[in-house]
Amino acid sequence: MDFFNEAFGGFQPHSDKDAAIKFALNSLLMDAKLVRLVDLIDSSTNVGCIEGEPGWELEHLEDSDRSLSGYLAWPHWAHYRAAVDPECYQLTYPEIFLDRGQFVFYVEKAVAAFLARFPQEKGTLNKLVALIEKSKNKGHPHI
Repeated sequence: MDFFNEAFGGFQPHSDKDAAIKFALNSLLMDAKLVRLVDLIDSSTNVGCIEGEPGWELEHLEDSDRSLSGYLAWPHWAHYRAAVDPECYQLTYPEIFLDRGQFVFYVEKAVAAFLARFPQEKGTLNKLVALIEKSKNKGHPHI
């Protein structure tokens, strides 16, 4: 059971340039752990990365951390990075950088797919849904 079709309209590991973000979010969906994204999205938390099996990670970068050595290669516009370890799963594009709006776009699709299948879980995702709505109501993609 996966959420690739419901959330993202499919998954082509050998051609999707956004395969890494789809893969990571699908893993969270399958484990019913989307709530972990709250810590990554909410700027009041200190969480910079979440990871899981098989070998994926979602990373968040605050502007104040751009000068740290681990982030010097990030594009100036990027606030999120999704990566899948090529030793664990073969993707043509195992890494993608996203700005806040792009990241929220994928998270919103994941949440909608999860709630369509499990509407009884809405309460567990209230804070995540609120963060998504907050970003939309501000008229720009920033959370």
